[in-house]
Amino acid sequence: MVKEKGDLLMEYYHMIIQSHAGKNILRDEDDCVFFLQTTKRAFEKYNIRWLAYAVMPTHIHVGAYGELSLLKKARHNICYTYGVFARKKYPEFATGRRLVFKEENEMKFLQTNYDMKRVIRYAHQNPIKKNLETKIGESIRSSYSAVLARWNPKDMQNPFNRYVELQAIRDAISVEDVSRVFGRNINEQKQEYFAFHEIYDEEVCQAKNLEGAETILKEFFNTIHAFREKNFDAKGRKAFLTWLSGRGNPWKATIVLRLATELGMAAGEIASFLALGETTVRRILKNRH
Repeated sequence: MVKEKGDLLMEYYHMIIQSHAGKNILRDEDDCVFFLQTTKRAFEKYNIRWLAYAVMPTHIHVGAYGELSLLKKARHNICYTYGVFARKKYPEFATGRRLVFKEENEMKFLQTNYDMKRVIRYAHQNPIKKNLETKIGESIRSSYSAVLARWNPKDMQNPFNRYVELQAIRDAISVEDVSRVFGRNINEQKQEYFAFHEIYDEEVCQAKNLEGAETILKEFFNTIHAFREKNFDAKGRKAFLTWLSGRGNPWKATIVLRLATELGMAAGEIASFLALGETTVRRILKNRH
C-alpha cells in the first residue's frame, strides 16, 4: 500500500492522538464537530487523505494516507487548534501550563490492505466498546455513517446528511480509498464492508483466516511434485513448511502473497502460520509493489 508521488513516499498510517493524563477533552457533539472540522482543514492544507476516524472522549483514532513528515505537521496543527478551543471552553485547561494533548502520540505504519481494514473496523467499533453508542454508526463519533452517507446521500436519517457542516466532513472522507480495500467493485465493496464490521471477536476473524489459509496451503502441497503423493497430515504439513522455509525457495513468495491478497492476513499472522520470520514476510509483501 505504498505509492510514489514525486519524490515523496506516500503511505497509510494509523494516527492516535491521546489527551494529556487521560483527561476527557471531547465531551459532546460540539467538541466532535469542531475537532473534525479542524482535522479536515489540516488534512487539506497538507494534502492528506483520511479514511477512518473515531473521536473518543480521551483519544482519537485516524486512518490516513500521506507523507509522514506532513502527517506529523498536520497532527501538530490539529492538537494546537483544538487545544486553543478546549482552553476557552473548559476552565480546567484555562490557566497555567495545562496540556490538552500528550506531547508525543503514536503513528503506526500500515503495510497491507488487511492492516487498513482492521484499523477502519477498530475505529468504527470503538464507540460501541466504550458504551458511547448502542449500535455502530449511530453518532458522529466514528466515520462509519460518513461512509454510508457517501454511498447513500439521500438517507436523511444519517447524521452526516442532516447538517451542512457534517456534510462537509462526510465529503472529506476518502471513500474511494476505503472502498478499494474492501473489494473490486461497488457491490462487493459494500457487502465486504458490512460483513467485516459484523465481526467483533478477533479470535473468530483469525479462525476464519486460518481455515482459509489451511485450504490454500493444502492446495500448494498437492501441487508441488515432491509432496503430491504424500498425505497432508501433521507429519506431511511439517515437512512441507520446513521445505518452504528453505533459503531461496521460489514458492515462498507465491504462498505469502496469496495469503495476504485473498485472505487479507497481516504479516505477523502469515509468519506464524507458515513458521517463517516476520521480517522475511514483510520483505516479500513490500517487494510486491
